[in-house]
Amino acid sequence: MEDTRALIREAQDPKTTPDRLAELGKNPDENVRRTVARNGSTPGTTLAALLADPSWEVRAMAAHAKKAAPDRAVAIVQELGTSADAMQRRLAARSPLAPPALLTKLAEDADAETRSNAAKNAKTPADVARARLTDGEPSVVLGALGHPSVSREERRAFVNEDLLTRFFEAHADGDVLFEALCERFLWDVLERTFPDPERFDDVWQELVQKHFELIEIPSRQSVLAGVHRDHWKPVITRLASEIRGGERQFD
Repeated sequence: MEDTRALIREAQDPKTTPDRLAELGKNPDENVRRTVARNGSTPGTTLAALLADPSWEVRAMAAHAKKAAPDRAVAIVQELGTSADAMQRRLAARSPLAPPALLTKLAEDADAETRSNAAKNAKTPADVARARLTDGEPSVVLGALGHPSVSREERRAFVNEDLLTRFFEAHADGDVLFEALCERFLWDVLERTFPDPERFDDVWQELVQKHFELIEIPSRQSVLAGVHRDHWKPVITRLASEIRGGERQFD
């Protein structure tokens, strides 16, 4: 039996020959086929086959390849955006291939992450994205704040202690907010909201070192960085202070 990891490494390599990539594109493991779809050296005929792959994830990856037939690529994103599966709608909502009409619909999706992705997408009409600034879900507000039509001054007005607290409360797992969720919804907005964007990384790393801890998740067989509820206030206060103008607080 072939080692899937070795096949994926081979499928990633831009030096892998077109014939070998074509062979890997027919591998029964969809992770291998998805990796082939991502490889810029994959020949057009192989990519065309992957655009019709049984796996929606493989089709989605192939649709975003530079060599993909534009009409077929957009059709795939359209299919994802009308799927009953929220995971597929989330991907469509953040795709640069999504038509404005689809994004307008996804901006009102029942799934909050789909709305957030659509509100942030640069192809979403400005009035549609900005309407989500009053969404009741804080992650959707953060998505809308990432839209190009929103100015830095507007972001600074929105990203305050109240919004950050609501985000922490809404997305905590019990009493812990994991850094991965901050990365998904918060980092980009914070970086674009800080008066000095280059300072954001330094501030965030300082907060992580002081207030975050590694937490074991047995069900996922992994260890993730997270911040306990007891530390939320100093993290939120510091971030809001920096956004207001850089008043440093070391609670």
